[in-house]
Amino acid sequence: HLLKEQSVFQAAKEEGKKPYFMNAYPPIFFEHANRRNRWSCTTLMTKSAEMHLNSTDDILAEKALTAEIVQNAWRERLDINIPKITATDAAKRLLNIVPDHDLVLYEYYLTDKAGHNKSIDDARRVLQPLDEFLLHIIKHKRSGDVLVITSDHGNLEDLSVKTHTRNEVPLFVMGEGIEHFNDVESLVGVKDGILKILK
Repeated sequence: HLLKEQSVFQAAKEEGKKPYFMNAYPPIFFEHANRRNRWSCTTLMTKSAEMHLNSTDDILAEKALTAEIVQNAWRERLDINIPKITATDAAKRLLNIVPDHDLVLYEYYLTDKAGHNKSIDDARRVLQPLDEFLLHIIKHKRSGDVLVITSDHGNLEDLSVKTHTRNEVPLFVMGEGIEHFNDVESLVGVKDGILKILK
C-alpha cells in the first residue's frame, strides 16, 4: 500500500528525520475510524509511520490545530471545551512547532468541502481564515525554513460542479531549495522535492 510504505512521513523517518502532523482530531473521529478501520490519507500515513495522531490534549497543549484553524467547530458542534483562537494565533502555534521537527504537515480540507457544497458563501468563509493563517506564516517563517503549499486535486475553483476537477493545482514553494520543485508535475514530485530539501 503506497500510503503505508511510501509516504513522505515514512521516507523522512527512513532518512533519520523527524516529521510531525499538525492536525488534531476529536474523540468521535477516533471512535469511527477505529470501529470501521477507515482512515483518511493523512491519518493513515501518520499511523503507518508510527507517529502520534494528535487529539484534544494536544490542542489544549497548543501543539496541534483543528481542521478549520480557529477551533470553532469543536466548540460549537462537538461541545468540546477548547479555546477559540484567531488564524494568526494558529499560525504562531504552527511556527512554534517547526523548530523541533524537520517536516511539519498541516492539512486544510474545508476548501474541499466548500467545493463539494457548490457554495460561494462557504468558499468565502473557509478562505478568509486560510488567507490570514498563510499570510502570517509567509511573513514570519524562519529564513532557513521552506514553505510548500499545494493540493491533491481541484474543485473549489469551479463551483458549477460538485465533484473534484481535473484542473492543474497551484504549487507554491518559498525558501531555500525551490529549484528542487522546478519540474514537478504531480504529488510524487512534491514528495521528491521535499525529501531533497531534507537531505
